[in-house]
Amino acid sequence: MRLAALFAILITGWLFSGCQNQIHDSSKKTMQLSSTPKIVPVLADYYPRLGMSRRALAHWLAGDGLHVNEDFAYDRWEHLTRYYNEAIDLGSYYLEDDHVVLIYFGDLELGTRIAEKDLTDALGTPLPEQVLRSTAGKRALLKVYATDGLAYAVLDGEVQYIELFQSMTFAEYVSKIYKEPGPWPL
Repeated sequence: MRLAALFAILITGWLFSGCQNQIHDSSKKTMQLSSTPKIVPVLADYYPRLGMSRRALAHWLAGDGLHVNEDFAYDRWEHLTRYYNEAIDLGSYYLEDDHVVLIYFGDLELGTRIAEKDLTDALGTPLPEQVLRSTAGKRALLKVYATDGLAYAVLDGEVQYIELFQSMTFAEYVSKIYKEPGPWPL
């Protein structure tokens, strides 16, 4: 009995210690967890939709204007299903294994343009190595907050698009989602 209690205490300490910050999901992939992902207030209603089932999303977006694209790719992430209905919701939802894994907001999709200051006030300034070239334009930058589940492209101080996704490491973001833009014409 005492051995079981000691084991439970050790496991609990291991799970909640700052030294160990990994968990295994049901598919046996190792995921890096953020301590507590930061939330951008203007996007707060969208975070709970990550992980939403296909059935719940189809119900949410049902009506005229619903578009569904099977076997769709988002940058490097392939074999996704995309749902969107601009008459009901401003995001494009990408599903993998019948659950929402990414929500994309393009230019002006949130009804009002989000200022970069709103994002940096909530998330801070990304590390220099977490700022990448973006497909949004020759001078556009992609600022990645992978552990907070958010990336956005900015061009001349204006946010061009936003990606919301499940928390992951920066390396996972680069290998799973990010696609380096090709050369821009001079």
